[in-house]
Amino acid sequence: MEKGHSYMEVDSMHSAIETAKKHVPVYLMNDWLNIFRMARSSGGRKKVSILYETQELRYDDFYDLKKLAATFVKNRNRDINGCKVQWLKIKCMRYEKAKPHCRSCQIPSELQKLYSKQIPISGLKKQSLMKLCNSKAIPVEYHEWYKSLPSDNTRKDTAPEPSMWSDSEDSE
Repeated sequence: MEKGHSYMEVDSMHSAIETAKKHVPVYLMNDWLNIFRMARSSGGRKKVSILYETQELRYDDFYDLKKLAATFVKNRNRDINGCKVQWLKIKCMRYEKAKPHCRSCQIPSELQKLYSKQIPISGLKKQSLMKLCNSKAIPVEYHEWYKSLPSDNTRKDTAPEPSMWSDSEDSE
């Protein structure tokens, strides 16, 4: 796809959520869920609104797919001739059932859960949240939720790991 020349339904959904969030304070995950539900999309029709359907996920709803992906996707950066694949320049892909080029791998019958318990936040982050509670920047009725968050003083604040599907041109 040509960068900047695509339109996806999710683009209008994100826009509707941003608009719905503009003047609404958010203190808890449930606040986000309500904003997501109430963000309205006209769906191209005048004055007809559709509520977005949401589903709250917990830590035990996620599966570890790294091993599965490693089994099926061995090389995403070189073509069959060994040339570097320039993903952002690809305009069209063709898949033929008669030429699947798939390894005969057995898909596991049961996937392993990614997390066995709720992921703790860093001790520093918890400390910052408690300061916000103590200064009343976060209203008192939400303090117990923040206090209940598991934390780990050995954990560092980090950005999420990049997706194995990210299409960085620089990665080999």
